[in-house]
Amino acid sequence: NFSCIKTRDCKCSVCGKGATGAHYMSVSCNGCRSFFRRSIALKRVYECKRAGFSQLECFHRYRCKLCRLALCFAAGMSAEGELMTDNF
Repeated sequence: NFSCIKTRDCKCSVCGKGATGAHYMSVSCNGCRSFFRRSIALKRVYECKRAGFSQLECFHRYRCKLCRLALCFAAGMSAEGELMTDNF
């Protein structure tokens, strides 16, 4: 859903911060866009820091990279989507 990308109050579908546009087929902020790009390009393999928490809680509380990447995929980010940017 890219309907909110023209407004300034749009939130990142991964972390909830202010979004900067549609990146990799999902509305996201620059931080999540860059994290997703690096993770895919460098083929990073992460381990969860705190098993047993929800992915969102684990990411926010413990800065868990595996959970952040899982949230990126859950938000619809796709490596095949290349940088589809519509900045404000």
